[in-house]
Amino acid sequence: MADKKMNELGTASDAAYIYAETSSGEQIRISKADLASVVAGLMGTLLTYTGWTNSVDADTLKTGAIYKGEGCINVPAQYCMILTLGTGDRTQIAISRATGGIFYRTNIPGGWKSIATQ
Repeated sequence: MADKKMNELGTASDAAYIYAETSSGEQIRISKADLASVVAGLMGTLLTYTGWTNSVDADTLKTGAIYKGEGCINVPAQYCMILTLGTGDRTQIAISRATGGIFYRTNIPGGWKSIATQ
């Protein structure tokens, strides 16, 4: 089989290996499992779990942190877990511990929208 240029390769929704290039320009392959492990490790450094707090104001939360608390302010739930993603126009996802409701908003501060779970 003849070698192909990277831009000539086909696409797929699943693969055993992913081909990449190192920062020094060397072409490598990495298994899907190893890549998932690397990405999971990076996610652990990108997200911070703040623990339980008695007062959470969703309008002031920093990006990349998971907050759990009672007395949630600017959230459609009293007991909640909130994840804030992105920079600039941030997105928040909130889960109500009491009802199991899931909410999101893309403008902070702004209105929350409910996500149907059934």
